[in-house]
Amino acid sequence: MGFGKVGSEVARRAKGLGMNVIAHDPYAPAEHLELIWSLSNKPFPLQISSLPHASYSTTHNLFNDDTFANMEDGVRIINVARGGSGIKSVKLVYESARDPDDLDTRLLQAMAIKGIIEPISSSFINLVNADFIAKQKSLRIREERIVVNTSPEFPVHSIQVQIFTVDSKFASAISENGNITIEGRAKYKIPHLTQLGSFGVDVRLKGNLILCRQVYQLRMIGQIGNILGDHNVNINFMSVGRTERSS
Repeated sequence: MGFGKVGSEVARRAKGLGMNVIAHDPYAPAEHLELIWSLSNKPFPLQISSLPHASYSTTHNLFNDDTFANMEDGVRIINVARGGSGIKSVKLVYESARDPDDLDTRLLQAMAIKGIIEPISSSFINLVNADFIAKQKSLRIREERIVVNTSPEFPVHSIQVQIFTVDSKFASAISENGNITIEGRAKYKIPHLTQLGSFGVDVRLKGNLILCRQVYQLRMIGQIGNILGDHNVNINFMSVGRTERSS
């Protein structure tokens, strides 16, 4: 049930064990069509059913009383789904010196959708299917273009992603309006994180990154260095951001 990134890996391993594999996925690539079957098929032709799909409005109640009634005795169901993202609304804010009508953001929007959906689903996101997959997952994307006084040679000065109506495991990512806010830009062709929640930072996105929140007081940075040193972690670069300037 679902023949995306996770489902196809399950199928590959099952075939290696000598199983006959068929799949149900209306969005599966064309090369896998010979494997596809319909849920309306009777009787239910499986002895083992794997559920790698995420929980969305389109997959809710996919297995119901009618489906179970079609099953033979002894069917085993393996639930390997990871759930839906819970994200329903995302706003992308672009700063650019170009006129808003002269700024093509389709690739940027597709990459934002890819970063949100792919880690928690079995979908492959690309420029062609990004908008379709977002609608399938009930994900609403809004865009805002802001004209700034920078060089028009570079299409986008900065990109800000605002995620609404979800909780964050990292409280510092929450901005003053209650949304998860992340902003970045490219400097000398290297991506940099420039805002996280209400904090302004300047961090090169390369290698391993540790984010932590601290109270602004004496000796805190030294303590962080000692803790990491005790675990054989070397600090190559550190950036400290504040929500407001101190006097």
